Amino acid sequence: MLTPREIREPLLRAQGYLKSAQPVQAMQAMSQALRAMQGRSLSLLRTLTKPIQDFLAQLEASPRIQILLDGCVPDDMCAFPYRLGQEGTLAVVLEGLVKILQRQEQYIEDKQKAALIYKRRDTLFETGKTYLTQGALALALAFFSKMVQEFAEEPDIWQAPAKLLENAACKRELATFYERVLEVQPKNAEVYSRAINVWLELEAYPEAERLFIAFAKTFGRHPRTLSRMAQFYLHWGHLEQAESLAKEALSKDSTLKEALVVLKIIKDTA
Repeated sequence: MLTPREIREPLLRAQGYLKSAQPVQAMQAMSQALRAMQGRSLSLLRTLTKPIQDFLAQLEASPRIQILLDGCVPDDMCAFPYRLGQEGTLAVVLEGLVKILQRQEQYIEDKQKAALIYKRRDTLFETGKTYLTQGALALALAFFSKMVQEFAEEPDIWQAPAKLLENAACKRELATFYERVLEVQPKNAEVYSRAINVWLELEAYPEAERLFIAFAKTFGRHPRTLSRMAQFYLHWGHLEQAESLAKEALSKDSTLKEALVVLKIIKDTA
């Protein structure tokens, strides 16, 4: 089957640009080809699947893209997932990465240096945001996690990615992201609380329990902490743990209404 000119020519340009180590121009040309493919017959798209996949594999292996992806994409994960019929989605991803690479050039501090100097934090954030927008949640989470790992000394580094995940209603990814934050900021009480709340919303009780236990170990068995754990176990239906923790909380602060309510509910259901 003859490939239409409006697809064939940008596809060939994309391959040529990539061979000459010009990934930005290559992605721009490929995006043009992908957009021209939208709405075409499946038989034509099938003939183009292999060239596209080969292009994406070579793109991912190019040095400039490797710098962008460094440490963010697991070895067993493709940075540019593509399936038949997803030409438009892939085009948007490539266009987003083109903008990121172009933006990086504005951050060059010394044009005499052989390598570009990137504002790494912004690059990681914008790349994760691009993947999130396109629904590539695992890759978005990988970039956000890498950002937090590399800039853990900034106490609020997690807030912007968390807000994006929250707004996108990606609750499981959000809870997982909070746990990644805790790996590098193990004494961040707010992140502990947020992670626990999200796991509870998902009714992922074992995950919430694990964090409750870790929180108490890190910050101590304070009365309010014990009271909240008692409420959690009561809601989960683990009455013995709920009763024990409520009593422990009251032994330290007899005025805690939440713990008293837990014991009353357990007594009334006995």
